[in-house]
Amino acid sequence: MTDDLTLGWDGHDTQYRSVAELWQQELGNDQSRKEEWYGKSLEYWNKSDPSINGVLGGFPEVHEIDIQGTHNFILRFQKNPTVSDGTFALDCGAGIGRVTEALLSKIYTTTDLIEPCPHLMEEAKRRIPAERLGTCYLESLEKMSLLESRYDLILVQWVAIYFTDVDFVDFFARCKKALRQDNPNAIIIFKDNVASTEKFIFDRTDSSIIRTDSQYVALWDAAGLTQVDYALQEPWPQKLLPTWMIALK
Repeated sequence: MTDDLTLGWDGHDTQYRSVAELWQQELGNDQSRKEEWYGKSLEYWNKSDPSINGVLGGFPEVHEIDIQGTHNFILRFQKNPTVSDGTFALDCGAGIGRVTEALLSKIYTTTDLIEPCPHLMEEAKRRIPAERLGTCYLESLEKMSLLESRYDLILVQWVAIYFTDVDFVDFFARCKKALRQDNPNAIIIFKDNVASTEKFIFDRTDSSIIRTDSQYVALWDAAGLTQVDYALQEPWPQKLLPTWMIALK
């Protein structure tokens, strides 16, 4: 993409002619700057309240419609609305276990969690029924190794905005290998905001990027993934950016 422009939300009015220019200016080839990049998002979430209001950024009213939308989308691949024995899900960037508590634990026998913030993970452990809770990985996604051929569902919701492009590709490539090879319906579900124009949005305060549809497609191609289904989250408040659910294999 040659003409993507982004306006930083930090008030500096920084614009970038391409996403490559963003990475060159923000990271260059300096590993310490990459650590700083991820440190900003960790700092933000380490200060968040371990509640639905806290993890939804002050919009707790979207919780129920979000869960229902994800449920309907999952049922396109997992036909049994009750728990199926021997099935495994992975909740990436699980936070307080909001989605696992309300949804995944009701469909899958076991759900593993990945969450880097200790206070959010402790709340997740408190909320999720112990008999449905698998392994809890207190780790950042970009550093996380995944067990191969384990999961019937991998949910990546409202967390990929923090990845650099390189780590985005690496993580989703690991997710592909982590899908169960003996389950033809095993799926990765990506759910996140997508920029509604051809301009990506960079927020310097927490090192997050809301990418365009074409940017996501290019990254999934690089990870060896194919988009097999998609749906717009509806209903959805007009004051919030559109949220899409995309199934990948």
